[in-house]
Amino acid sequence: MKRLILGIIGMLTLGFVPMHAQTFLGHLQQQKQGEGKITVTQSKAITDLVNGSAVVSPEKNTTTQNNNTPGTKTTAQAKTVGTKTVAARQQSTIDKAREAERKADMALGKKASTQTNKNAEAARRAATAAEQKKAEAATEAARREEQLAEMRRQEADAKAKQEAEALARQQAAEEARARAESAEAEKRAQWAREAEAYKKKLEIERKSQIRYQDDDDMSIPTVDMRKKVMRGSRKVTGYRVQAFAGGNTRADKMKAQQAGNDIKMRFPDQPIYVHFYSPRWICRVGNYRSLGEAEKMLRAVRKMGYKAATIVKGKITVN
Repeated sequence: MKRLILGIIGMLTLGFVPMHAQTFLGHLQQQKQGEGKITVTQSKAITDLVNGSAVVSPEKNTTTQNNNTPGTKTTAQAKTVGTKTVAARQQSTIDKAREAERKADMALGKKASTQTNKNAEAARRAATAAEQKKAEAATEAARREEQLAEMRRQEADAKAKQEAEALARQQAAEEARARAESAEAEKRAQWAREAEAYKKKLEIERKSQIRYQDDDDMSIPTVDMRKKVMRGSRKVTGYRVQAFAGGNTRADKMKAQQAGNDIKMRFPDQPIYVHFYSPRWICRVGNYRSLGEAEKMLRAVRKMGYKAATIVKGKITVN
């Protein structure tokens, strides 16, 4: 199809002057960047016609017209008519060639316009891609900035939380210390009240003993509450009655001493042992080698109100 079109264009160029034909063919065969290459194939007759070999010389026509013979005149007239016909054909060919050149120029213009449109479309796409990349870069930067802000906010929240926890722990420690100090103060006050009550009780008992001693019909022997050291004593395995076992507070100490005093008042001849055996204060009575003696004393102590009294086995002091 392409060769057919090129052949038609070549035939339309018949009758052009050589310079014009060569210029048109040269214009068609010019190779430009971005455009296709055109190849024109034509026969030798067309080439001779384009180059001027088949064109009748005007001088010969003039000479023929100047011939005065009748036969020559007719021939000259025929030649003149033929020359005019050839000239008309040449003019028609030139017009067609010009029309073809115009159409070719339009085709080239359309091709160039298409190429320009393609270039413009490519440029537009490149610009769109660049704008898209720029927008993506801006979005990525905004996202990173948002992540950084979120990280900073989380760090600030964590720091505030740590500070709040530290403050809460400090307040809790201060409250615990205040409660401990208050409890210690209350305990000391309780000890003071118990000591005062114990002193009052001892004072009452002392006054009662003095009153009883003054009566003629009632006489109670004086009890020596001092600790005695048995000379020549030794340690053997035996039994004691444990009348009281408390905690490690001062109140427990006072209760153990009170139990010892009560038992000493009832059984003055029995040794009383009030000691602190970690972690409690205890009050024990007697030094019994046999379990029967210990059980007899246990029943007497329980009758005094010490229901938790019990017998313990261990080292006792004997002479």
